[in-house]
Amino acid sequence: MKGLFVVLEGSDGAGKSTFRERFEKKLEELKIPHLCTREPGGSKVGEKIRRLLLDPDNVMDARCEALLYAAARAEHVEKTVKPALEKGFLVLSERYVISSLAYQGYGRNLGKEAIWKINEFATAKLMPDVTLFFYISPEESLRRKTESLDRLELEAMDFHERTRVGYEELIHSLPVNLIHADKSPEEVYKEGEKVILDAWRRCNG
Repeated sequence: MKGLFVVLEGSDGAGKSTFRERFEKKLEELKIPHLCTREPGGSKVGEKIRRLLLDPDNVMDARCEALLYAAARAEHVEKTVKPALEKGFLVLSERYVISSLAYQGYGRNLGKEAIWKINEFATAKLMPDVTLFFYISPEESLRRKTESLDRLELEAMDFHERTRVGYEELIHSLPVNLIHADKSPEEVYKEGEKVILDAWRRCNG
């Protein structure tokens, strides 16, 4: 059995967590070996870095932020993602490199080329087999947030606008499956489920 690496991307509030929770139940029903994880985080060290990155009390330089995300990702790949893929699991991760390209490359004005190089090193060039991008506007993203906002979510609207522009460019230049998340929850879920299960069947017959 071959592993399949699937990434869920999109703005906060786009429905990634909701999709993951429902799809995990489907994977259990189908008895597909799987691992659901998230970024930043997904490992013991990664979760500690996550708390540093998202704490609103932590003010940090943009380069520091980008390197911390990459460090968490490196640990995530080596300790969580690769071992599961080697066992033939379907690995489903909330966020991966595209998020860093958008938030740090565009939002922080560090440039996507610099962020790409950092993440090539951090991931040892491991890229997802399937990427679902859940698309909503920055305004809708913030409107949907019901919990306390984290450090990045509290940034000014111009930061979120630059991030949106970055996402717009990236989803048209990288191999992603675009899902308009303003449709009904059922439509959004069914569309994403079909893409992933079709990829799994192609991979494993």
